[in-house]
Amino acid sequence: MDFTEKIIYTNGAGKTPIDAYRLQIDLGPNDERVPYISVEILTGNLRTNLLAIDTFTLKVDEGAMNYYSDDRKGTTLGVLTYNAQINGDHCFTTNGSVSPKVVFGGQTRFLTIYLENGEGVKQLLADITPFSILIKATYPRVNSIEEAYRTQVPLPSRV
Repeated sequence: MDFTEKIIYTNGAGKTPIDAYRLQIDLGPNDERVPYISVEILTGNLRTNLLAIDTFTLKVDEGAMNYYSDDRKGTTLGVLTYNAQINGDHCFTTNGSVSPKVVFGGQTRFLTIYLENGEGVKQLLADITPFSILIKATYPRVNSIEEAYRTQVPLPSRV
């Protein structure tokens, strides 16, 4: 099966938050009817003046098909760990750690991201100065989905 990969870059600059903790990311349009979309963090970094925190967990509100967490709060996309101190701020990066590939429904276009500290408490976006995230979204090309599977997908011509 062939796949289409889309690279999405986002940062906090100029985005209007949903509330004090969450921000919405647009994965871009997908005009094809795909059964799923796989999402993973390629790299991410942020800066904060919160000096007592040593790790942040990047999560989304949306539930993934292949993910389970005993806290039952969102889906973890990755972990950012302390990397360096610059001008009094602590910098956090993914440090090349492997990000899980989480699978969402094929018509997922937006993800609602938020950060938790190491104790599982949501972090205020105002405490995070600049941040940037590079995401890879992968989905199957519709014409390459095997015929046996395609007959199970309710296409408009079969409705």
